[in-house]
Amino acid sequence: MIKKVFDKIGTLIKTRKRKLETKSVLMELGADEDKVINNLVGTFKFMMSHKQWSEEEIKSLSLVNEIREGHRASNETVDLMDYGAGNSKLQKKRTEKQMREGVIEQFKIADVCRKRSIQKEWGELIFKIIRDFKPTNCLELGTCLGVSAAYQVSALKLNGKGKFTTIEGSDVLARHADNNLKKLNYPDYSVHMGRFSDVLPKILSKDQPIDFAFIDGHHDKEATKGYFELIYPFLSDRAILIFDDINWSQGMKEVWEHLYKNGEGVKISFDFIKWGICVIDKNGEKKENYYYPISL
Repeated sequence: MIKKVFDKIGTLIKTRKRKLETKSVLMELGADEDKVINNLVGTFKFMMSHKQWSEEEIKSLSLVNEIREGHRASNETVDLMDYGAGNSKLQKKRTEKQMREGVIEQFKIADVCRKRSIQKEWGELIFKIIRDFKPTNCLELGTCLGVSAAYQVSALKLNGKGKFTTIEGSDVLARHADNNLKKLNYPDYSVHMGRFSDVLPKILSKDQPIDFAFIDGHHDKEATKGYFELIYPFLSDRAILIFDDINWSQGMKEVWEHLYKNGEGVKISFDFIKWGICVIDKNGEKKENYYYPISL
């Protein structure tokens, strides 16, 4: 209990320190000639400001929020197949066999939404990144109820282009997600059900190049490293990758450090404590690691 309190205090101190340093970091990077990095810096600055969304963006974000709140008010209970790494905070990290075969657990949809779905501030960030970056082919690993997917698809719809593909291990959650995305009235999306290791190779062989990927599932060190290595050959020359829960466990901390230091093609990375964002440049010469711990 005492350790948890000190960990929470430490995180708050770290976040406040980063917020003080972030403005100077973004000001420095704002002079970069790289268009992708400039766009990303502009996105971060927007999120730090009063966020003057357009009327059509406000409408889109409101619809996603309605989807989230609908799940939070749900009384439905479901049995879910989960191939993830478990719960590090409760010391319930799963074995390799459990992750390979899956574990069935009973959950309330409301609890799934509260604990697993993307929070509003992070959803708005991924929405804004896609609005500014304007990717043509997006990939997500870990659909859950489709809330994060709804933010991404909504942004693609406003952009007027872009294909979205997401993978979910639970058939129950995949159906919920698909029903949610249908409400957005955007045709160019697909929800695939199954283990990432089974489904991802088939998708990558068809849908390429990928210029945006959100890795939000199976929080395991070796699995995350493997997904990066599997996806990399199918990325466009310039791509953005987001890794969720980079401090979820010691293993996730280690794989994130490996990726921003040694990940193939990683030109620059941003560490948000919760998220790690990498900009890929396959054609650039990687002379050093550009790593920035920031907070919005």
